[in-house]
Amino acid sequence: MEGDPRDSEEIEIQVQNNHFSQATVYTARGGASIRLGIVPGKGKATFRTRWPLPDIQLRVKFLAGSDFLTETMPVGPGEILELIIMAR
Repeated sequence: MEGDPRDSEEIEIQVQNNHFSQATVYTARGGASIRLGIVPGKGKATFRTRWPLPDIQLRVKFLAGSDFLTETMPVGPGEILELIIMAR
């Protein structure tokens, strides 16, 4: 039995938010952003998304405060990325 071909393009993003403020995490490509989900302050979340491109950049927007972009990182199908949001 074959799996869904889209599964082969999925990546997992594990986020640990050490900041006190709730954070919304997005993928960022050019000027476009796609929302992955919300990570509570001092909390953790795991997101899965289809990502057929060879690299990825993440945008983090805080409920109270500014936002930031990660560096562009290479990524391949089935990989697990870990993002740790530092307390400020």
